[in-house]
Amino acid sequence: MNQEQKLITELEKHFDNEEFKKGLKAAEKYLKSNPKSGPITAFKALFQLKTDEKKQAAETIMAALRLDIKNPTVWKINGQINKELGEYQKALQSYTQAYRGNPKDVNTVSELCSLSIFYENYKQFLEYGRILIQLNQQPSNIVKYVVALAMLHQYEDALKYVEIFEKNLIASNSAEEAVFRDQFGRFHAHLLILSEKYQECLDYQDNQILITDRISILENRATCYEKLGNTEKLFETVHELLKEYPDNGDYFSILERHLDQDKYVSELYKIKDELKSKYAHVRILELIPTNDPNFRPLLESHLIPLLKKGTPAIFATIADFTNDKLDVALDIASKTEIPISSIPIVHVFRAQVFQHREQYEESIKECDEGIKQNPTVVELYVTKIESLSKSGRTKEALCSSEILSKLDPADRNSNNIYVRALYRAGFAKQARLTAEPFSIDHEKKSKLFKNEFNKVHFRASRCHLRGGDINNALVFSEDVIAHFDSYRNGQLNFTNWGGRRAMSFFEMINWSADLVNHNQLAKAFANVSRILIQQKNTNELKQFAQKMVKTHNQQSMAYLAVIFAMLSEPILSLKYYLKLKGEWLIMATPIVEKLLPKQKDELKEPAKEVFEELFHITKEEPKNAIDFLYLARGLIYSGDVDAAKKALKQGASLEMKFATSIDYNLCAKFEMGDEGFAKEIRAQINEKYPKYEIENETFEADDPHECVSKKVEK
Repeated sequence: MNQEQKLITELEKHFDNEEFKKGLKAAEKYLKSNPKSGPITAFKALFQLKTDEKKQAAETIMAALRLDIKNPTVWKINGQINKELGEYQKALQSYTQAYRGNPKDVNTVSELCSLSIFYENYKQFLEYGRILIQLNQQPSNIVKYVVALAMLHQYEDALKYVEIFEKNLIASNSAEEAVFRDQFGRFHAHLLILSEKYQECLDYQDNQILITDRISILENRATCYEKLGNTEKLFETVHELLKEYPDNGDYFSILERHLDQDKYVSELYKIKDELKSKYAHVRILELIPTNDPNFRPLLESHLIPLLKKGTPAIFATIADFTNDKLDVALDIASKTEIPISSIPIVHVFRAQVFQHREQYEESIKECDEGIKQNPTVVELYVTKIESLSKSGRTKEALCSSEILSKLDPADRNSNNIYVRALYRAGFAKQARLTAEPFSIDHEKKSKLFKNEFNKVHFRASRCHLRGGDINNALVFSEDVIAHFDSYRNGQLNFTNWGGRRAMSFFEMINWSADLVNHNQLAKAFANVSRILIQQKNTNELKQFAQKMVKTHNQQSMAYLAVIFAMLSEPILSLKYYLKLKGEWLIMATPIVEKLLPKQKDELKEPAKEVFEELFHITKEEPKNAIDFLYLARGLIYSGDVDAAKKALKQGASLEMKFATSIDYNLCAKFEMGDEGFAKEIRAQINEKYPKYEIENETFEADDPHECVSKKVEK
């Protein structure tokens, strides 16, 4: 080992021991005697990064590359720095260069596995996984390889490796080893199910000694018996599961799939009596008719104890009842003798039933009666606020929310409701200041727009859009997309130790790949797309669209069809258009019909032939206010604003919820850019719904950029 290598080894020790300041001093000292050492310079950059000297780290690592551009250690450290800075594509390129220079470095290959998973390049993951087990056959590397095979649906090959590995497992009393074995055994069983080897899975589970999770074994057994058509064994297994979790709806769904309604109801009676299952009790009530002699006594035995106890969430247990059954429930509530302390909860229950039926005035009156009796019951205010909000009475909802927030100033849920009401009423700054005390970290810094649930971002975005602050509306929706990016980025940390958790590792990869279909991400992407389309910002539109190309979400695919038509990418536009239905098909059709036939002439063979074979327009007539809203948006995107106005006016005469009326106003005011027409639309809607406060009287401007995570980082 030469002198430089000895110094590098010392620096590696400092890094492994997280002695970053010592490491930086050591690197600077070593560079005095080795000023042209690329690896030592690279380590200096790494320590600078770890001591929050990001700008200096970026300059130093570039200097290291200039000193020794072929050195694999320099490229490896460059990859590590880029990865920590979130520059994952650059990290992948750097680690690839490091691998070319030193193909036997296990850490480099392991990082390439992680980055291949991140980019959902499972073929590359498999290739690096194969190299990894050739270099080091430790269990975690074998797990990565078999998971890579499973991700490519090569289940037979995965099973061969799993079976060989299991035979060579050495018994251990270690708790960590027990977890590893349990996870590996569960993954083995799951592979058998994925391979449709159901009897083999049953046999494996009967003979294996790895899996300690009994519920996992029973659930796999139920899956196998169901696939094999062995209903007798299936029912036995489901009953075993219900003994553990008597209110798990998934287990009841299995029984419901295999029994006619009469037999299923009989089975539910047995489960209710034997296992005291509340789910079975309520499901019977949902299935039997109201005139069944057992219906009212059964409903009384369910409702009355809850009413007397003053349980706030009574309605949630019967939310799927038909109206005639809810009438019986209301009758029982009104005729039952209730302790005085529980009477307010009866009002809550009745108010929630009315709210469910969209009888908001009755719901509000019921809440007011309860508040007169006891003005401190939180649930009465919560229900009243929700009914006021849904009926478009924003100012009243705000007043009630403020009262609620003062009942218990330390209650987070009450604070959230007040914040939501403030945003809805246009008070953006007050909403932020009100919410911040509930998002303070241990350093007393607000994390409101850094780690709160994404709903606060949607509220802020909509508030700013309604107030005409388009840039901040865009920032908040972009921030939701950034959050989803960070969720996926977290996967990179998991892959470093995921090899010790085979089943969780496999589930994590699939979860990450499915994030692109999440409804919240689709909503944020749609919000961003509408703003960028209105601003004619095709460059950013393209960047956001590229993030979403693997989606199966209808809303996202509709906007992708529109965006790629705008970008003269007819094949991509058609790919998403052909999968659309409902309002999303209605929205995308105008621009696809107008632009794609013109764009096909620019295509080369065989793309042109494929396009001509697949291209067809599906017409779907708008049926309700939502359909007409999206038809209007689609016509705006195709450039036919007059037709869009006609569609919006047609829709404005139909029944609609308050939230939809706001969308109508925003479509006219912002997407069409016509305040005069927006005023007409508001007037037309208010003729039918005079209490809808579609336009806020004031907008309290706020500059939240300092609170938004990605702006702070910049």
